[in-house]
Amino acid sequence: MTVIEKIGLKAKKSFTILWLSRHPVLESQKAELKRLYGEDVKIVWWNKTVKNSGHVLDLMREKGADDVVAVLPLSIIDYLTKEGVYPLFSEMEYVGDKNSDAPAEYVDERTGRKYRFKRFVRIKAVIIMKEPVEPIINKNKTVEKDGMPF
Repeated sequence: MTVIEKIGLKAKKSFTILWLSRHPVLESQKAELKRLYGEDVKIVWWNKTVKNSGHVLDLMREKGADDVVAVLPLSIIDYLTKEGVYPLFSEMEYVGDKNSDAPAEYVDERTGRKYRFKRFVRIKAVIIMKEPVEPIINKNKTVEKDGMPF
């Protein structure tokens, strides 16, 4: 089932993409979305808090979105993929820190790290492998990691 079918929309001549991120769309990202969805693609930016996966689906319906670019908690993305909605994710490539002369499309104000847009990928599943947590201090009060003192 496609995203369009999942949220109950019919195929259109032009597409609407819901952009769920606190960061605005970069020109290179916009250009790539135009390449993928056509020159008439409409990008709707939502930079407010998303409550849960149901809220994402409601926003998609409300905005008439055919697809979604999501920067969201893994738990929300996990639920969306299990429901058959596979969001796009914008891969960014680290190009240097604040002292670097490397050209960047985005600079993190907090850290000074520089990035450039690489590509969009579609998230098809979220896999989280878990294991029980054991104390790192044994009975002799020795700190261990993987059974070895350190």
